[in-house]
Amino acid sequence: MVGVTPALSKWGYKMKEEHFLRRIEITPRVMLGKAVIKGTRLVVDIIVEKLVIFLDRCFLYLRVYWVTRVC
Repeated sequence: MVGVTPALSKWGYKMKEEHFLRRIEITPRVMLGKAVIKGTRLVVDIIVEKLVIFLDRCFLYLRVYWVTRVC
């Protein structure tokens, strides 16, 4: 895809959006048709929500750390 910045995986190679989309499936019989990671019952919504919470905490921690060091 044009304009997609590849993400670096934990093994060091670049992953494009197609790689992520291949791992997501929507099946009416699994988790009432929600988007899940293929072969599991991990709902994509939950993973994204947890990631946002984690990033918020990291941002807050870094901000507090920076303020306490500067002041």
